[in-house]
Amino acid sequence: MEKKRTAGAMAGAALAAAVVGEMLRRSGYSVRVALKRVIHADKEAIIDLVRQVDREVQLIPTIRSVSILESSPEGVRYRVEGASPLGAWWAEYHKWWDYEAGTIGWASDKGAFGLRQRGRMNLEPVPEGTEVTLTTEYTSIVPVVGPAIAAAGKTLLVHPNFQAWLDNIAAIVEKKEGQEEATS
Repeated sequence: MEKKRTAGAMAGAALAAAVVGEMLRRSGYSVRVALKRVIHADKEAIIDLVRQVDREVQLIPTIRSVSILESSPEGVRYRVEGASPLGAWWAEYHKWWDYEAGTIGWASDKGAFGLRQRGRMNLEPVPEGTEVTLTTEYTSIVPVVGPAIAAAGKTLLVHPNFQAWLDNIAAIVEKKEGQEEATS
């Protein structure tokens, strides 16, 4: 009798989670991150680095491999594979950049867990270098995943990974700028 109650409670909890997840998904549930940082380099150096998507393995902690699918002077389509506490994952992205406008944008075409992501970096020249404003949003087409990301993933995975990305970009381009100044 006790096993039937436990199984019934588990089934009820799973059904409730699925219903709540589906309601949230249909109402446009998403996880947003916005970060701002000054990087002591010009916007061209930042774009030059970020457009090298094969370097995301160095720049973003959860990414394990990158495969370029298509490339042009204005953008690239690529697949990333990564690892997280939730397990292995993958996503296919389209990334584009505009040197004149000082922008970098990206969007996932498809990926594990039904995740979709889009984001943008705005690069504004300031006296100290470039102010980078990064905004990104995750949604999921799979019920329950969106709320799960919000509950744990935003503070444990999403925000820290984007912060690390900005920090690693800064470390590389600022070091390069410093080396160029030393040799001038």
